[in-house]
Amino acid sequence: METTPSDNSQFSNVSIWKDSFWVVSIGIIYFLSVQFSLLFVVKPEHIAAFWPPNGIYAGALLISRKGLWKYIIALIFLANGLGNLIGGNSWMISIGFAVANTVEGGLIVFILQRWNGHPFTLQKLRALFSLIGAVVISTAIGASLGATNLSLAYGWGLFSNVAKVWFIADVLGSCMMIALILSWKEGISSWKPLNHKRVIEGISLMILAVGITVATFSLTQQDAIRPYNYLIFPVLIWAALRFEVKGVSFVSMVTAFIMAWFTIHGQGPFITDGTNVQDDMIWLQLYLGILLLSSLTLAITVIERKDKEDLLQQQTLVLDTTFQTLPFGVIVCDEKGQFHIFNPAAEKILGVGATSTSPDEWANTYGIFYPDTKTIYPVEELPLMRAIRGEKTDKIELFIRNPNLCQGTFVNAVGAPMKTPDGTITGGVVVFDNITEDKQTEEQVQQLNQQLKEQILELDRSNKELDDFAYIVSHDLKEPLRGIRMQSRFLMEDYEDRLDENGKRKLTRLQTLSQKMTDLLDALLYYSRVGRTELSLQETDLNEVITEIQDRFHEVSQENQVEFRIPQLLPHIICDSIRVSELFHNLISNAVKYNDKAKKWIEIGWQNQEAGPPVFSVRDNGIGIREEQIDSIFRIFKRLHEQDQFGGGTGVGLTFVEKIIQRHGGKIWVESTFGEGTTFYFTLQKGETI
Repeated sequence: METTPSDNSQFSNVSIWKDSFWVVSIGIIYFLSVQFSLLFVVKPEHIAAFWPPNGIYAGALLISRKGLWKYIIALIFLANGLGNLIGGNSWMISIGFAVANTVEGGLIVFILQRWNGHPFTLQKLRALFSLIGAVVISTAIGASLGATNLSLAYGWGLFSNVAKVWFIADVLGSCMMIALILSWKEGISSWKPLNHKRVIEGISLMILAVGITVATFSLTQQDAIRPYNYLIFPVLIWAALRFEVKGVSFVSMVTAFIMAWFTIHGQGPFITDGTNVQDDMIWLQLYLGILLLSSLTLAITVIERKDKEDLLQQQTLVLDTTFQTLPFGVIVCDEKGQFHIFNPAAEKILGVGATSTSPDEWANTYGIFYPDTKTIYPVEELPLMRAIRGEKTDKIELFIRNPNLCQGTFVNAVGAPMKTPDGTITGGVVVFDNITEDKQTEEQVQQLNQQLKEQILELDRSNKELDDFAYIVSHDLKEPLRGIRMQSRFLMEDYEDRLDENGKRKLTRLQTLSQKMTDLLDALLYYSRVGRTELSLQETDLNEVITEIQDRFHEVSQENQVEFRIPQLLPHIICDSIRVSELFHNLISNAVKYNDKAKKWIEIGWQNQEAGPPVFSVRDNGIGIREEQIDSIFRIFKRLHEQDQFGGGTGVGLTFVEKIIQRHGGKIWVESTFGEGTTFYFTLQKGETI
């Protein structure tokens, strides 16, 4: 869906209003928490049991997007400064406190981001320890700044007391509120419909927690910590087990306020003689710290355990699904031979599922035989039995035949023992696959190989017969042709004065035809030899090959004004140098012969390829080839012109070229424009450049 500019502007305005509302809400909550916390300060010492505002500030930063951080930090600084001014402090002390409190909360978030990344969550014990460490470090710095600020105004005798009270109160308040904010934020993000039983349980938990706390701290005659002071611990354990971090942090916060209220009013187990309230508050703070740390540790341990159980359950489900869908059989049993896993593929391949049969009866129950399909397989040698004994087996071929598998099935089985980390054998695993089709295919391949061997032998016999035939043709038929040619010449010499011009012309024609027939037979024999002779591969400098061919065509090139062009040096390659020389000789010879231009040129070049062998080319400006004739130029004895045109020829030169290239594993193709010229491209797959 497309949006118009006005739509985008509307969305932007909505986002700005939401962000503004969020930042202002944080400021209001922070201000109210400051005012509420001041109600729990002991006078005249002004000692706070705990101070949640900085925890609210740090928690708000952690759950807000980073783009709003600068506005939240500025608002907290402003709220601290104005709050202290309104409270009667000087502007210097107000600014100092604002700096200390702002730095403290911001530094907590900075350290957590550096140690754990973004976003920060309380799901691991490592995260809890990171939170405690970040709060301790940041609060120590903030308390030092605040105590220094106050000491500069009223004397350094206050530093130790102020720093100590500030540090302990803020550590408790920050840990408690950050845990509460993060846990409830995570709960909202994964919100589920309320469960009435859980709601009733939560209300009951809070009533019990409040009741125990009030009953414990409402007593006035306490001169030592009594055992019933720890009745709150079972409640916190309940909260940790059932409601995790959000339950623990909420119960801790509510009970902490109750404990602080009674303590500042001279009641509770931590009030001694009433003369040193500061020491009494320190005992309360230590007590709250123990409650909070132990209960949060338990809650996060419960979360980690649940996560591990969920992961284990998920892995078990994946493993079970995998076993159920695998195309090959998997069987797992304990050391006594009791099956624990017997997947559907195993039952399908074996024809019988898991049974309670004793391992001694496995061979008979499932019908397990040697690959000869007749001899029953010894039970003690079965892959699964060997696995139970601690042996590992690899690709044992078995044959399965039972009432459910009348035709029988061939399987390949692999076995391995199951061991504990200390090496104790707890069972065995066997994995097997149906190879019946593979066996049948193997037999067919063997039959085809045998047929192929017979065909190769037959082909060898045929080739030998062809070689014999070529030899006969080249020798036995060439002899009569030689006689015809000789007799024709004798007639011309002995009866020259008796023969008229017509007779002389016929005898000359007879000599020409017999020589032509001899040339054709020589070409046929050479073609046969090219296809049979093994290649003699060696390093060859193509520049030397072309230079030698140029020397052979020196007189011809001068008479016909032929220019040789070689744009770049040719490479060294691995090839049969003699055959490749014949290849270039035939192409160059054709380029010279089939050219009717006054100035002829022949260009010999090559191109290297990133993938594949180099491509060589022989280009000329000759007569060219008609498009419809290109497909037939490599046919043996095929000529594209009249027999007496361009000096005649046998029509086998390009056939030789193609055969040589094929023997080198390459290919040849042609591009030509009739009347303008031709380019032959070819590769030599076996010829690697050096």
